[in-house]
This record gives sequence, structure tokens and C-alpha cells, in this order.
Amino acid sequence: MTLVLVGPTAVGKSRLAVALAQQLAAAGRPAEVVNADSMLVYRGMDIGTAKPTLAERDGVRHHLIDIMEVQETATVAEFQRMARAAIADCRERGVVPVVVGGSALYIRAIVDKFESRHGLQPRLSFHSLVNRFGSWRCHGHSCFFRAAARALVKIARIYRCILVCHGFFWP
Repeated sequence: MTLVLVGPTAVGKSRLAVALAQQLAAAGRPAEVVNADSMLVYRGMDIGTAKPTLAERDGVRHHLIDIMEVQETATVAEFQRMARAAIADCRERGVVPVVVGGSALYIRAIVDKFESRHGLQPRLSFHSLVNRFGSWRCHGHSCFFRAAARALVKIARIYRCILVCHGFFWP
């Protein structure tokens, strides 16, 4: 059995996954969380990603968090291989994997038959833009991406506040 929790950033997926893992362990079925979020693999990407802290993990083992440097490029194919290996490892040890994430692409890559004849291509990175077009042309894009990221964080916070106000989520 594999459990899969999917939803937008900052709605409580990680908290629910930890609670499920603890409930399963109390019932004699140990469980561990397998990250399926494309940004949580990077060390230092804590702001805007709702990455669970060690305290929030509450002793439940988490896979695929803080495993790469920000300068490294993670492809969907590589993430798929690592996530499937973590799930297989859990199953071999009799542990229930709880897959948690907000990225439909990464969830599909893990749980569905998701292959490509040409391999899964790496995501376009700012560094690849700089290498291709030169830094003077990409400066405006960098500012745009930062502004867009700030806007998405604000939207996630507003959404979370709405959920709290309507009783769907506990702060």
C-alpha cells in the first residue's frame, strides 16, 4: 500500500502526512514520508516552499528533502528514479510510503507509467537562460521571476487564511 497526498502549497499536507504516519505506526504499520515536491529537494529553499522543519516532521522519516544544492539541476527523470527507489526501499522494509506533494508532474512521474522515448527533459533554469542569451538579457527575467514567486507566496498565504477562517485547516 502507498498513500498519496496532493494539494497546493501551505494547506497542511505535510502535517497530515506526519499524523497519518504516526497513526499507522501506532497501529503497527510503520510509515515514512516521500517528498514529491520539486523544490523541497534543494537545500536552502525553505522560504515559499512550506518545507517542513525537523520539529514539524516530529520524528517521522522524510525522503528526498534537502538532498541537492540549488546550483544542481534536477530532472523529472532523476526525481522519478529517486522517488521510486525510496518507495521500493520502504516497501522492502515493511514501511508504508506516504507520498506528499503539490506538483502534479512529479506525482504523476512517481505513481503513473510516465516514460518518454527521448527521456524526460530537465526544467529550464535561469542559469541555462544566462548561458544561452547572456546576463544582460536575462536580468529582466530574473526580476520578473522573483516578483512572480513573491506573488505566488502571497496567494498561498491568502488561500491558507481562507481555509483557516472556514475551519478547513488549523493554523
